[in-house]
Amino acid sequence: MPKITVDLGEKSYDIEIASGLWKQMGQTIRQLSAADKAAVITDTTVDKLYGPELEEQLKAAGFTT
Repeated sequence: MPKITVDLGEKSYDIEIASGLWKQMGQTIRQLSAADKAAVITDTTVDKLYGPELEEQLKAAGFTT
Protein backbone atom coordinates (compact mmCIF):
# COMPACT_ATOMS: atom_id res chain seq x y z
CA MET A 1 0.00 0.00 0.00
CA PRO A 2 1.52 3.36 -0.99
CA LYS A 3 2.30 5.80 1.82
CA ILE A 4 3.18 9.46 1.89
CA THR A 5 5.17 10.61 4.91
CA VAL A 6 4.49 14.12 6.17
CA ASP A 7 7.86 15.01 7.66
CA LEU A 8 7.34 17.11 10.77
CA GLY A 9 10.22 15.82 12.85
CA GLU A 10 8.84 14.28 16.05
CA LYS A 11 5.28 14.94 14.84
CA SER A 12 5.68 13.16 11.47
CA TYR A 13 2.92 10.90 10.23
CA ASP A 14 2.07 8.70 7.26
CA ILE A 15 -0.86 8.99 4.88
CA GLU A 16 -1.89 5.60 3.47
CA ILE A 17 -3.37 5.43 -0.02
CA ALA A 18 -5.48 2.47 -1.11
CA SER A 19 -8.89 1.58 -2.40
CA GLY A 20 -11.35 0.49 0.30
CA LEU A 21 -9.54 1.96 3.33
CA TRP A 22 -12.73 3.76 4.28
CA LYS A 23 -14.47 0.48 5.12
CA GLN A 24 -11.79 -0.31 7.73
CA MET A 25 -11.62 3.10 9.40
CA GLY A 26 -13.05 2.07 12.79
CA GLN A 27 -10.62 -0.82 13.19
CA THR A 28 -7.70 1.25 11.91
CA ILE A 29 -8.37 3.95 14.49
CA ARG A 30 -8.77 1.27 17.18
CA GLN A 31 -5.31 -0.08 16.35
CA LEU A 32 -3.90 3.41 16.90
CA SER A 33 -5.74 4.19 20.13
CA ALA A 34 -6.86 2.47 23.32
CA ALA A 35 -9.18 5.40 24.13
CA ASP A 36 -12.79 4.82 25.16
CA LYS A 37 -14.15 7.88 23.36
CA ALA A 38 -13.71 9.35 19.89
CA ALA A 39 -14.77 12.73 18.52
CA VAL A 40 -15.18 13.48 14.84
CA ILE A 41 -14.61 17.06 13.71
CA THR A 42 -16.14 17.75 10.31
CA ASP A 43 -18.43 20.09 8.39
CA THR A 44 -22.06 19.57 7.36
CA THR A 45 -21.24 18.46 3.81
CA VAL A 46 -18.76 15.75 4.80
CA ASP A 47 -20.91 14.71 7.76
CA LYS A 48 -23.90 14.08 5.49
CA LEU A 49 -21.77 11.90 3.23
CA TYR A 50 -19.74 9.93 5.78
CA GLY A 51 -20.80 10.79 9.34
CA PRO A 52 -23.33 8.03 10.07
CA GLU A 53 -21.14 5.27 8.62
CA LEU A 54 -18.04 6.49 10.46
CA GLU A 55 -19.98 6.68 13.73
CA GLU A 56 -21.16 3.08 13.27
CA GLN A 57 -17.63 1.93 12.50
CA LEU A 58 -16.27 3.66 15.60
CA LYS A 59 -18.99 2.15 17.79
CA ALA A 60 -18.31 -1.32 16.34
CA ALA A 61 -14.63 -0.83 17.23
CA GLY A 62 -15.57 -0.09 20.85
CA PHE A 63 -15.57 3.69 20.91
CA THR A 64 -18.20 5.96 22.40
CA THR A 65 -18.69 8.78 19.93
